[in-house]
Amino acid sequence: MLNTIGSIGSLVGLLFAIVVAFASFRRRRLLNQGRLIEGSTGAERSRYVDEVLFQVATDPGLTKQQRYNIAMDLIARRGAKFRWIIGASVVMAILPLLVVVYTYKLASQEDLYRVRVTVLGTSGVPVEDAKVWSSFGGEPKQVAGGWQFDIPDSSKPTGPNLRIFAERGFLTGSVAVALGDDRNVTAEIQLTKPLASIRGTVIDPSGATVAGALVSVSGYGDEAVTTQEDGSFALPAHASPGEDVRLHVEHSDFLPTDQYHPAGGTPATIVLRRPEPP
Repeated sequence: MLNTIGSIGSLVGLLFAIVVAFASFRRRRLLNQGRLIEGSTGAERSRYVDEVLFQVATDPGLTKQQRYNIAMDLIARRGAKFRWIIGASVVMAILPLLVVVYTYKLASQEDLYRVRVTVLGTSGVPVEDAKVWSSFGGEPKQVAGGWQFDIPDSSKPTGPNLRIFAERGFLTGSVAVALGDDRNVTAEIQLTKPLASIRGTVIDPSGATVAGALVSVSGYGDEAVTTQEDGSFALPAHASPGEDVRLHVEHSDFLPTDQYHPAGGTPATIVLRRPEPP
């Protein structure tokens, strides 16, 4: 529909542009005839006057001066008429062009999906310093209260959903967005702390594994686990991957030990030391 309106507007503008060109040509010809009449005398002037009064009914008894006056008045009136036609046609030519510009602007807007995203921190309050990206790619622009992705209809993902991701420190989140008939889509991403696990081995100073040691994450003593025969353990880190976790290890034959290790990734190796003999 918008393309049809734009095509009609272009055609109308072209037609009035042709009218302007034709009227301008006729007006210049009239002005030139007027200059020729004013710049000539005698028989030459009479010939120019006759050209202007051709096909105009005049009294054969008119004097040359009277015929001159009629010709100049006719040139003036016709010139004013063409000047009015030119002015009106210019306006009528510009209006369709404005319609065309506005139409194509609307068409370009309709061809875009505008996906506005708000990122919420752990307290549920919007944050403005997160990193935001999408499975579609492209850089979002930051707008009031969040981010916006402008996705052309021709480039929208072929799958059913677009997934948008956000990250802020150790907090992450994502949301799936369906691109359907609605061109203005809003979405919220709730940032949460992705929980990793932590694993490792407890050994003594000689490198021998220690079974029966109690291992816990600081602050979560009720989730302590006991090392296996090979000294291994695994438990929830209550932290994001890469975030340092404080591990606490106890065994009746060794001194209590605390050690920091990144959650996830490589296993931790914790060395227990025996107490000094009395």
